[in-house]
Amino acid sequence: MNNKFLIKHNDSWDNETEPKFTVITPFYNRRKTIQRTIDSVEKQSYRNFEYIIIDDGSTEVADDIIEKYMMSTCVPVLFVKKPNGGVHTARNIGIQLARGELLVCIDSDDELTEHALELFNNAWESIPMSARKQFWQIKALCRYTDGSLCSPMFPQNINEMDNEIARRYFSLANGEQLGCRVTKLLKENPFPEPENVKFVNECVLWLEMEKQYRSFGLNEVVRIYHTDGDDRLCLNNNKSIQSCINAYWNSSYELSHPETFPMDLRKFSMTLLRYTIMQQILNTTDRKIVKQYRAKSRKVIISTILIYPISVVGALYYKRIHFRKMGKL
Repeated sequence: MNNKFLIKHNDSWDNETEPKFTVITPFYNRRKTIQRTIDSVEKQSYRNFEYIIIDDGSTEVADDIIEKYMMSTCVPVLFVKKPNGGVHTARNIGIQLARGELLVCIDSDDELTEHALELFNNAWESIPMSARKQFWQIKALCRYTDGSLCSPMFPQNINEMDNEIARRYFSLANGEQLGCRVTKLLKENPFPEPENVKFVNECVLWLEMEKQYRSFGLNEVVRIYHTDGDDRLCLNNNKSIQSCINAYWNSSYELSHPETFPMDLRKFSMTLLRYTIMQQILNTTDRKIVKQYRAKSRKVIISTILIYPISVVGALYYKRIHFRKMGKL
């Protein structure tokens, strides 16, 4: 493990080597909310799990909260402190260290419902052993704090559908859900960690996995979704520039991988516009980034030339509005 990482664990961690579940919580400056996440993990009715908490370079200290929990619980807990790199890098570390067969990642401002792991376990056990290699995740429902669902329920026969049809239903189910995933497959397929990029869209990995494996739909609420915090892990002092780099890389990746990110004309146009606007902004600040992550597609190159005048206007507007807030203009 990188010597820049600080790792602590409680005594229970040494006593457990093969839990059924690993629960992961990455966090960045979440002192005000992480206690409720920890409490929800501690209250799980299903107890065969371990808990990995990753501090992604927070500037506010929450060690006392984590360490107090580690001392009081019988749950195996691992606490990792690492330099800030974004939620995708924190997840990669947690996945690398995970020992459970199945893995659940819960955000540091949300809660698991009391029976979340039990419901995931029952769903996994309901899949015949001979068929489990086809599946990479169980997708379940989330609700808001007022009790309303964050997304539509799955069709009752979702798990009997042809895989291509089921995949379309999963992709069209807008709103927050929670996945319980096969740890081994995540270890074999980590999130990309492009240099200087502090946010990689989850879809970069999830869509690749969905091309290879099935998802199992579970019409049970397993997560309480809170909206009182900033969901983004990352962000250094120059937030506007960093957000441009993040948006540029993600849109470039999507445009360069049409087999993973199929787009209609509207989606392509919006992604291309975001890409070209970010490109024009970064051309004035960091041309190395622009060259390093330029989309490599003939269709994109031709379309970029055609959309260039619009992107310049958009870039100037973005720079005027957002950089003024940072005191850059």
